[in-house]
Amino acid sequence: MPATESASSPQRVAVIGAGMVGLATAWFLQERGIQVTVLDRTAVAAGASWGNAGWLTPGITTPLPEPAVLRYGLRAVLSPSSPVYVPPRADARLLRFLAGFTRHSTAARCSDHERC
Repeated sequence: MPATESASSPQRVAVIGAGMVGLATAWFLQERGIQVTVLDRTAVAAGASWGNAGWLTPGITTPLPEPAVLRYGLRAVLSPSSPVYVPPRADARLLRFLAGFTRHSTAARCSDHERC
């Protein structure tokens, strides 16, 4: 028996939430022979998974503060039709965050990552 399993491993589990994470967890457990029941208060992918269209893809992740994201982000933040629109206002915390994000969104900072 592998070190990660024990003689008392559960044979039946309930997964709360039928979003991407809940369903991926249920699938993973079923692949290992565990009987799974998935519970959700509404429907499959009715919450955040519906909003993000089910993007759970670690294979295509990149560091967020990278030069291309900064260019796109500036346009998106200023566009009222964008999902990340931020209404212009004087907010010291927001300005500090944006300044730090910009400072880290350089090719030099991103060079350690293969996808930048």
